[in-house]
Amino acid sequence: MPTLLKFDSSPMGDRSISRKLTTQFAATWLETHPGGTVITQDLTTLGLRPVDGSWVAAAYTPDVDRTSEQRKLLSLSERLITELQQTDEYVFGVPMHKLQYSFHAQALDRPSGPRRQDFCLYALGPRRVVDRQKSDAARGERRGL
Repeated sequence: MPTLLKFDSSPMGDRSISRKLTTQFAATWLETHPGGTVITQDLTTLGLRPVDGSWVAAAYTPDVDRTSEQRKLLSLSERLITELQQTDEYVFGVPMHKLQYSFHAQALDRPSGPRRQDFCLYALGPRRVVDRQKSDAARGERRGL
């Protein structure tokens, strides 16, 4: 059964244009994927925090040495990455405020730490990174470097 993961990140609630667009997209997707499932994540209510020193320290601490506080700091990131990896398709509602993405959308693009080096979130979507050097070289070529 196909699954769509829908992320909304506008703090404007029902007045949000990006939320209306993701809702319309999900409805159309369901029409073309009978029996499909839509999972909705509202990034404004998840409690995403900016990456700080505590989060980075937790991400670089081996699993066996992590405190319960460090596990809690990483739990949301781990859950979101797992959802993205297990979903067939996804749609991100990302509004622009004063020519910038909302904080909630920026917070989703956090580093995944050394344990999740197989996962990157690019503009084209999450994907498994097979060869990091090859990936870095490809990005350099697209930029003309």
